[in-house]
Amino acid sequence: MVKSIQMQTEHNAKKRIFIIDDDKVFLNELTVLLHESGYDVYHFSDGIFMLEALNKIRPDIILIDLNMNHISGFQLADKLRIDGKTQNIPLIVMTGAYSTNNFILVKSLCGASRCIEKTIDPEELLEVISDTISKKTPVGSIEPD
Repeated sequence: MVKSIQMQTEHNAKKRIFIIDDDKVFLNELTVLLHESGYDVYHFSDGIFMLEALNKIRPDIILIDLNMNHISGFQLADKLRIDGKTQNIPLIVMTGAYSTNNFILVKSLCGASRCIEKTIDPEELLEVISDTISKKTPVGSIEPD
């Protein structure tokens, strides 16, 4: 795994990732993983703060938890989809509430590039992120899993 992360680190230099999740333990673990893999990581426990940050920083990809307080991942995805400044940023939605059988519906509702389970293997997650960034699949475009 160390070799894989080293290769990812070289490939992902300076790619910006926004992560939005109200589970602070999960958010911190994911932030460490992505930072150690060479990404420039910005994490938010509330979608409102993420929307404000988009006025100053343009990420290469956004990872959003669907079930959050204040503003849901569905609402955030909708805001990203209709905003001309953010509609081309690839979006990955993360969920522990929906099964893989529902991913096509969830992606369609969110206009997400990908939908993943929060329990995804770290190496697989890194591959999904790298693949999604390299394809530049915009919000609103459906990429098969």
